[in-house]
Amino acid sequence: MRDKTRTNGKPGPSGSNRTSGTDGRKTPRETAPQRTDAERETTQTGLRILARMIARAHLRRDMDQAAQKRPPEPGTGA
Repeated sequence: MRDKTRTNGKPGPSGSNRTSGTDGRKTPRETAPQRTDAERETTQTGLRILARMIARAHLRRDMDQAAQKRPPEPGTGA
């Protein structure tokens, strides 16, 4: 429930007591791991396969929905 100041709960920290950069940390943030060319190629191949699977599933779903909306063909008795 909101109080008279229209905030929920405790107020957040003010900008004056925030740290920036590596202040307050013992070690700097880690960087992305270095990959070999073979590892990068394997990752790219896997991502391409995954993208192909997603695209096919999307197209299949679109085709199924279009088939359901299509009126029955004349002369089929349905």
